[in-house]
Amino acid sequence: MFLRSPVDCLIRGYFLKNMELKIYQSQFAAVYNQIYGDKFYRDYANFIGRAIKNNQIKRVSLLDIACGTGKLLGELNKLFKGRNILIEGVDASMAMINIAAKENKKVKFYNQKLTDLEIGRKFSVITCTFDSLNYIIRAGDLEEVFKRIASHLSPGGIFIFDFNTIYKKICPTIVKDNVVYCNQIKGKFWLIDILINKKGKIYKEKHRERLYLFKEIKILLGKNNFKKIELYSFFDKKINKSGKCPRLFIVAKN
Repeated sequence: MFLRSPVDCLIRGYFLKNMELKIYQSQFAAVYNQIYGDKFYRDYANFIGRAIKNNQIKRVSLLDIACGTGKLLGELNKLFKGRNILIEGVDASMAMINIAAKENKKVKFYNQKLTDLEIGRKFSVITCTFDSLNYIIRAGDLEEVFKRIASHLSPGGIFIFDFNTIYKKICPTIVKDNVVYCNQIKGKFWLIDILINKKGKIYKEKHRERLYLFKEIKILLGKNNFKKIELYSFFDKKINKSGKCPRLFIVAKN
């Protein structure tokens, strides 16, 4: 069993009688933003802004895929305030979109899986953040996602994303307010059991991420005509080689 810490034992002994199992539904969507603090979202938005400037994207239209609760979109709207910029979002979870739409009333959202991405127009910037690509478990599906992203990117556009690598390290148990994250890495997979305590009732979600090597991602970028690839170990730390970074941030230009 994955429950091993004192916190886990407490949950097992008292709360588990009222569990519900769903993935990225309303209970987790409501607490999702606590995973990263406000500063992280601002720093990520500024990172995207710098990438747009450095790559001389003059007419910005931005599509954020796997946009979640839209927290990053909110920071991007602040960053681009006063500029006539089209920003749209896509997510597979309607619960996430419902929250995102309340906070970003001028943004159009699409409820789609990444493997089914079809907006019907191109964008000069596409983002996929917060290790969303790691939720694509099958290599064939990830190849399809990259193909669809490339088809939605304007000539000279940029694709900005991050992913967890096989060098990922994580604490077995993390507690944040009323949420417990129980983590286990098995080979190239990160298994996450999320327990949410809401008024004495526990809701459970089971997540699984596939951890990728940079060379796997690089091959897919090459197949889809991304000719320029910039690597970052963090927002302000550009690197020449991926090394053993646990997480990589990438700016790819077609």
